[in-house]
Amino acid sequence: MSFQPVSDSVYSSKYQLFDKHGNAVDKNREDSFLRVARALAKNEVNSSYWETAFFNAMKNGAIPAGRIMGNAGAEEHKPNTSLINCIVSDTIYDNIEGIGQAVKDSLITLSGGSGIGYDFSSLRPKGSYVNGVKAQTSGPLPFADIFDKGCFTIASAGGRRGAQMATFDLRHPDVLSFIKAKRENGRFRQFNISVLIPHSFFNEEKNWIFSFPIRNSDPALDTAETIWDTWHVKDAAYLTNEQGQTLFKIYGKMPKTELWDLILQSNYDYAEPGVIFIDRLNEENNLWFCEEIRAMNPCITGDTKIAVAGKGAIEIKKLADEGVDVPVFCQNLSTGKVEVSMGRNPRKTGDQHAVYEILLDDGTSFKANAEHKLYLRNKESVKVKDLKAGDSLIPFKATKNGRQDTKVKSTDDWMLEQHLMLNYKYGVTFKFGTGKGYYHAHHVDGVHANNTLENLEALLHEEHNSLHLLKKNPMKDWWNEQDESVRNAYRQKMSLAVSGDKNGMYGKVHSEQTKSKIGLTTKERFKDESFVQRHKASVHQTQTEEWKKKIAETKTKPREIVKKLCQICSTQFEYERIISSDYSKSFCSAKCRSYNASYHASQTEMSEERKLKISEASKAFSNTVAGKQAKRIAGIKSMKQRALKCGSFLLSKGFKFSKDSWNSLIGELHNGGIKPTITSSKIDEYWMGDWNKFEEDCTDFNHKVLSVKFVGYEDVYNITVDTHHNYFIVTNELETDTHSKFSGILSQNCGEQPLPPNGSCLLGSIDLTQFVEQPFTDSANFNFEMFAETVEVFTRMLDNVVEFNNLPLQAQRDEIIRKRRHGMGFFGLGSTLILLGIRYDSSQALEFAEKVTKLMAIRGYMTGCELAKEKGSAPILDEYFELTPEIVKKCPSFGDLELGQRIKGIYLFLQSPYMQRLLKDEPQLKQDLLQYGCRFSHHTSIAPTGTISLAFGNNTSGGIEPSFSHQYFRNLTVQDKKTRQQEAVYSKEFLLYKELYGQNKTDEELLKHLPDYFVTADTISWKAHIDMVAVVQKWVDSSISKTCNVPTNITLEEFKGIYDYAYEVGCKAVSTFRYNPETLGSILSRSEDLAKSRYEFKLADGTVIQCAGGDRVEYDGEVTTAENLFSALKENTYGKF
Repeated sequence: MSFQPVSDSVYSSKYQLFDKHGNAVDKNREDSFLRVARALAKNEVNSSYWETAFFNAMKNGAIPAGRIMGNAGAEEHKPNTSLINCIVSDTIYDNIEGIGQAVKDSLITLSGGSGIGYDFSSLRPKGSYVNGVKAQTSGPLPFADIFDKGCFTIASAGGRRGAQMATFDLRHPDVLSFIKAKRENGRFRQFNISVLIPHSFFNEEKNWIFSFPIRNSDPALDTAETIWDTWHVKDAAYLTNEQGQTLFKIYGKMPKTELWDLILQSNYDYAEPGVIFIDRLNEENNLWFCEEIRAMNPCITGDTKIAVAGKGAIEIKKLADEGVDVPVFCQNLSTGKVEVSMGRNPRKTGDQHAVYEILLDDGTSFKANAEHKLYLRNKESVKVKDLKAGDSLIPFKATKNGRQDTKVKSTDDWMLEQHLMLNYKYGVTFKFGTGKGYYHAHHVDGVHANNTLENLEALLHEEHNSLHLLKKNPMKDWWNEQDESVRNAYRQKMSLAVSGDKNGMYGKVHSEQTKSKIGLTTKERFKDESFVQRHKASVHQTQTEEWKKKIAETKTKPREIVKKLCQICSTQFEYERIISSDYSKSFCSAKCRSYNASYHASQTEMSEERKLKISEASKAFSNTVAGKQAKRIAGIKSMKQRALKCGSFLLSKGFKFSKDSWNSLIGELHNGGIKPTITSSKIDEYWMGDWNKFEEDCTDFNHKVLSVKFVGYEDVYNITVDTHHNYFIVTNELETDTHSKFSGILSQNCGEQPLPPNGSCLLGSIDLTQFVEQPFTDSANFNFEMFAETVEVFTRMLDNVVEFNNLPLQAQRDEIIRKRRHGMGFFGLGSTLILLGIRYDSSQALEFAEKVTKLMAIRGYMTGCELAKEKGSAPILDEYFELTPEIVKKCPSFGDLELGQRIKGIYLFLQSPYMQRLLKDEPQLKQDLLQYGCRFSHHTSIAPTGTISLAFGNNTSGGIEPSFSHQYFRNLTVQDKKTRQQEAVYSKEFLLYKELYGQNKTDEELLKHLPDYFVTADTISWKAHIDMVAVVQKWVDSSISKTCNVPTNITLEEFKGIYDYAYEVGCKAVSTFRYNPETLGSILSRSEDLAKSRYEFKLADGTVIQCAGGDRVEYDGEVTTAENLFSALKENTYGKF
């Protein structure tokens, strides 16, 4: 079946790619599919395979949203456009700077092609006192007019209507004016508007209170004029209490019934405002635990130094001034190893933020604002404002020895800087070492200290040796010319130069050969049975007596049961502890305590036979000399860690290290009945008697927080780091005669992340009609398996859009990377039901819609889990969140846990009502998500697909809608035309039915004799519309775009019943459309509606002409319909598009 002319027209105007000369780059729809598939497969390891898979998925009906279809792969022709359809604005702060910034951000966003939504209820009501100018404010609506006009200006210049959404809190004193705003001709015409209605509106209270937060500068009020309530804007200008509530001023009251009537009367007459049940929306949100938080930009001060690979510690302000990307040290949190990634766009991100000084236990400090995130030793991230004294941060150390080798270390072993740089430069992990097949780091300019990327090359051992043998060795000739006395003097100087800690080998363990010799000697000694018996008796007696004494002391102490969540598997567990003890257990088992993510992942895929072999090999090794030696070394390392931990604490208390002072401390502890295990003899053994070295290592050992305090206001800066999204802050630099050192802590790569503002609408929809086989027959069926396979491929495809989002603002880019949310939906539900011979308003239709939606959700989250294994989870699901009273209030199942403990995001995510419902019968998927995470935070959304379904589906029904009509007119904005132009449109199902059964009939005859399942939006009851939303909503984790069409002659009372019923059955929002030619024109119109409507035009000579809506009239040299001309003149848009 060929596409109808209007479908080709919409495809050409919105999605087909043209060059600047107007020549078609995409010759047809398949060219567009190929362009998009190639662009989104670019980052895949097997890009050619996925390019083909994405292309085939689109041919099967998987169509990404309009901005993706129009802009993906089109960078050469449209370099500044985004792939994202819509954005939620940042919070509009209630001051002139905040409003001005929001206007600027909106214009930048709209010019990039994205729509934008705002909540204007954060602005104080009309008549409020403005302290700074000693005047009264005009309220939020006049400021909203500025956004409206800005959008109109950009839209009229670009040839398409701007897309904006405005919401308003029902508590706001100006909500009545907001509800009526669109009644004024030409006002708010670039907005769709909705009111946010909480659960409390439907309680038994008869009156509704209008209120707004009180500012610190406002005059004092009597308590009878105020009320405490929750408020989404966190601003120091407001008065708050310990429970996190904000103090509101009461402006007035109104009977709820009157307010409800006003909202619905306006919707009845003007089709707006829409209604959003805001509390239900938040309750069902997968990120229920964090998306009510609105935060400032997280950043560090300009004098903070960053560990830059190849260059050392450099102030971030200097990096921002230079404006160049630099390689920085970061940590792979999965392995604990230091790596190098590119730090991009070092920049100033805010003026005069409130900043805090974080004092560490080594005496150093740094500054950041309250929202900046750091990493704790357990790899949790925590905001500066949530840091507590005693929190242990992930440390970083770097040292440059006399040979100018720079080594770095965090929680793992020391690594050479040049090796890390080469791994990053070539994108592989080289095997560095001596011998054939190993690699060396070659310095191009011969300067060993110059570890910049351009100066380093990776050469094989034999290549590197050959290269240097070609160069003359000046020492060789010199040495041969000297007599023995000179040579001996040289040898003596060299010996002194590398003795003690000047020796690069100082403090290192024995070689494997030496270990083997020691092992053999020990083995011989243990052949002597008398020696073995003496050894066993000594060890047994010491440990047993000490252990018995300890048990006896603790048995009599009272105990308590503590409930916690395991930090690895998130299983709830209990443990017993002495009430007076601060003992805390973080893991449910030894397995979780020693858990390593990458090793555990590989273990789950091992066969039982493989596991048995590994177990047997492990037991055998533990009985060998090498195995016993490994166990002994592990014990020494553990003891050294305890010594360092103890020494680090003593240093923070001003303790001066020496053997005498340590022995004195040990004596005091003995007198107090405590027997320490870290004796001075142990320190002598592990540090070879060098107490200065022990003190130095204690200084570097741990970075614990001593205090966090406010220190004033400063400009703040940030940098974006590839791959691991973190970097090291340098807090301490030390220069000695033989070494230079610096140390610091690990910081999260934060970006501007207000929540939930700056969220992105990344959408895609699947044409359900593509999966119907043998339509209009008794054998008609839907291919569910083919649909499920398409969902899996399409999920990966939409996830790939995140990396190519090209959003105009950094805050928007950071938000989409952090959560990776997308919304997959479908279109053509109404058309598909007709092809299957099912009436839209039947129980069979509801069952089909539920099955399709649930399958899309399950297969999508299965793919999300697989993608998390392959590419990593959404960052927010790997973060840890503190258990607060607010979280317990939202999720009472946490009530038995201790407040303050940190819970991983993936576990909280799985507690959302939606995920609990979805995974009720999917225990394996739930376990996999808990173990591996999920690639995205949200997966499903039913989008409005009016133009997509017309351009690529040949006018299948949009979203979950029934078809609007099987023959109607569409009013299109057309270039160089002063009014919208009318084009005839047919539904896809009608065209297919005509092709199969109507060859000898006219369209009019065929339309009169269609089967009874050929329903349309206005031939089914409003209840059938709402029932469909309710059944689909159960399996959609975001939102549903659905319009409940009602007849023009519906009574107001029946109209009100739609909204009451929608709230009762669990809908998140309601939108209705009642054709009303008195107040508004429409995009879609039926010929029967146009024939009934009448429009009057008064000419310059006083003549009045009356026309039907569909009459063709000529005006100003252009022919259009009476409806479109009247609407353009009334709204003052004539000739402006």
